[in-house]
Amino acid sequence: MEPKRIEWLADWDRHVDPARQRDYVLQELERLRASGAPLLLTALTAPFVEQQDLAVSVLRRDMGVSSVMLRLTSDAVVRDIDPCGRPMPKDLAGRVFRVGLGPRGGAKEGQPPPSEIEAVRYSGPARDALYRAGKIQHTLDITREPQHVAIEDAIPLLRKWGLGVSAERWRRRGREVGAEVRGVKLERDGRVDLWPIEEVTQAMLDEERTRPAAKSTKAA
Repeated sequence: MEPKRIEWLADWDRHVDPARQRDYVLQELERLRASGAPLLLTALTAPFVEQQDLAVSVLRRDMGVSSVMLRLTSDAVVRDIDPCGRPMPKDLAGRVFRVGLGPRGGAKEGQPPPSEIEAVRYSGPARDALYRAGKIQHTLDITREPQHVAIEDAIPLLRKWGLGVSAERWRRRGREVGAEVRGVKLERDGRVDLWPIEEVTQAMLDEERTRPAAKSTKAA
């Protein structure tokens, strides 16, 4: 699936003053929202890092975006291991992309720090036991059904796995660093799909529902 490039920020160079830049980015994002475009994915694929950071800030602070809808792309090649490197259950392998949202007991952006009780619960021997059981990470299962994901989780997911965010879709895959099952390192050859997740909007979903089905080319 090829990413759809959205034209925006064409007049960026005319807005040097930071306040004017922020107002301009807000206007552009409001325009894109009216057209049904995926705002966070668009922000993260802006040409320059300062544009990306400013756009994300505007989405969160000025537009009040707290979540976005994510799903697997139509041709996503889903890895067959979980974030801890363990094989996915057979009934989910190849259909569900299980992603890590950060270690349990750790601070997450936009949320209060863990309590003392949580810190103890996820440290020392307890932490080692969770790691061995493959439960040290907060995880999320991404499927082909759209689901709302908090923006603080969606940002790192799209930066790493978002459609069109990285320059190339495929990366050669060798040994999975740190991936172990009962002390045995997993080696998996082939390629890693870096574009398996897309952001969708209600407008995009409505358009899909009304789109005529493709005609079959099979002979009757």
